Amino acid sequence: MSKKNTFPTPCKIEIQSMVSSDIDEICNWSPPDPKNVYFELTLTIGCKKARGGNNFSVLIASHNQTIRQLSHDDKRFVLWFHIYSFEALTKSLNKIIQECQNGDWLSSVDQLRSRLHWEYEGYK
Repeated sequence: MSKKNTFPTPCKIEIQSMVSSDIDEICNWSPPDPKNVYFELTLTIGCKKARGGNNFSVLIASHNQTIRQLSHDDKRFVLWFHIYSFEALTKSLNKIIQECQNGDWLSSVDQLRSRLHWEYEGYK
């Protein structure tokens, strides 16, 4: 999907899917040590009742992970957990979605870009 506004206005954003290349079936995964997690998550976010969306990525990490491993840009897009669970993850992501609701797609994307890495970041 291009970054052009092809979504309806008004637009209420939602997470349409979430996947990780590191983990099969993220919704059913339990880490061996919930205090020691580190993986990248890709979310497809779009407008409710619209087909398609844009991809946003975020690193999921526990506080036990060394922050020095991350570049400056990566530190901006990390969700930190003391103890990881899928329930805690979805709660955090839903909070981000709620806080980034801005009435229309482009305004919502502008808000999301401050919290998640957008697939079209730097695209010209």
